[in-house]
Amino acid sequence: MHDRWLRSQRFELPGTRAAFGEAFDTVVSVTARRDRLDEQVAVTAGTPAWAPIVSRLCAVRGVATLTGLGLAVEIGDWDRFTGSSIGAYLGLVPTESSSGASRSQGSITKTGNTHARRLLVEAAWHHQRPLRTPSKTLTTRRAGLSPAVRARGQAADARLHRRSTAPALDHPAGAQEAAHHHRGRRCPGTGRLVLEPGHHGRLINPRPQPHPDAAALHRPAGGRTRARQREERPASAL
Repeated sequence: MHDRWLRSQRFELPGTRAAFGEAFDTVVSVTARRDRLDEQVAVTAGTPAWAPIVSRLCAVRGVATLTGLGLAVEIGDWDRFTGSSIGAYLGLVPTESSSGASRSQGSITKTGNTHARRLLVEAAWHHQRPLRTPSKTLTTRRAGLSPAVRARGQAADARLHRRSTAPALDHPAGAQEAAHHHRGRRCPGTGRLVLEPGHHGRLINPRPQPHPDAAALHRPAGGRTRARQREERPASAL
């Protein structure tokens, strides 16, 4: 519909018509190229060399054929890694500067494969949305998989959603980020910090209220403030 509306536009100035025609042809050309590449990616992902790993990756929410094939190609042999070591390989672990008993952690290292890290970050954004009934597209992707793989994908969705909505308080950056969106209270007995939603995503940290009798701290021994004493002075004393 939008394409038809663009084609119906008419311009009086020749320069405007030429600029619009070139821009419109560029959009059509780039869109056609994207569609051809998407078809080729789908064909490649369906080959025996890549189909097993791509289909399993696509069981997780946020990972479709393009992302699954990109991760499969960039990472290669997945048996080299575990769940804890692949994050360090892709630069998704915090930097650390430790000396003696002090330990300081910062932002992620951003080492390793940049393309694979970007694909994972883009996929992770999908897990901030609430967990609902799987969409029709996700259900179709999981249809041809074994029950064990489907269950693993659903468990991964629940875990990633839980981790994305509850910042890690053990990491200083996560605790700082949580403070900007939540307020915390200590759980009685355990002393564990529990997060509570803040007001409109802002830090709820009210300023300390003055003492009810703070004015008394500035009163002289006689019980009257200095301002009241000045008001009670006779005019001759001024």
